[in-house]
Amino acid sequence: MNRRQLLHGWNFPHLVHGGVTLVAKENAEECLRMVIEQKCHLHGYDSFTLHSDGRIQPHLEWSASWSWDDLPPLSAMLRDVLDPPAEVTHFEFVFSDAG
Repeated sequence: MNRRQLLHGWNFPHLVHGGVTLVAKENAEECLRMVIEQKCHLHGYDSFTLHSDGRIQPHLEWSASWSWDDLPPLSAMLRDVLDPPAEVTHFEFVFSDAG
């Protein structure tokens, strides 16, 4: 399953905007923990601003990617996700089902 299907199956709050599956900043920690707990293959995340007019703006400088076999510790990932710059409103976690 892809990340959108997994989030939907978990009843996890998210929205799909232009092919991007967004998780609000306030739900980022819970989402990241769920992905790890479910033993999904996590490849990284991208940061976005969702503007009030519906536009999304990516922030490549506040994004990260890893190879599956070289993940940083969860504490390091959480530190980055829990303390993003103010303009970051959403994340897209890039992961897939381990099965």
